[in-house]
Amino acid sequence: MMSANTMERSRETKERLTENSIYLLNEIGKLVRQSNKNSNSQEVLVKSAKLFCSQENSLHNLSTNLKTISKLLTNIESQAILTCQSAELTGELRDKVDNINRVLKQ
Repeated sequence: MMSANTMERSRETKERLTENSIYLLNEIGKLVRQSNKNSNSQEVLVKSAKLFCSQENSLHNLSTNLKTISKLLTNIESQAILTCQSAELTGELRDKVDNINRVLKQ
């Protein structure tokens, strides 16, 4: 049979092993939670970087489109001016044709 002293040491050893096991399990749980947080942080960071790049590309496209719109606007303004001038000439020509018709009818 075991002596009382040996049984006491065995019991203490088992208690320490149990305490250490519980401590280690808690620490592993903390590490897993931290790892998950870091994993999520990495995913968020990657998504943010992708969104930033797509926003940068969108801004570049927007800038290009604005330049094109500016050129088109200048072209439309020129055409509007020419249309107004043509309309004025048409009015003047109509007056001249009317005068010629009056002269010919007399």
